[in-house]
Amino acid sequence: MPLRESNLRGKYDVTIVSVKRETDGPQATFSYATPDTVLMYGDIVLVVGTIGDVERFANAQ
Repeated sequence: MPLRESNLRGKYDVTIVSVKRETDGPQATFSYATPDTVLMYGDIVLVVGTIGDVERFANAQ
């Protein structure tokens, strides 16, 4: 599901700014997230929000 459809901002009040794909290997760099970005298992994300909101997002299942 693309980020635009995930409603992360509404649910957790956080914004995913960039993503680094595990599948791109150890030399991978972060790329800007767009509304069309689809998160995959193993992705590393750069998230912006308050500490509490980011922790709530990180602990969500």
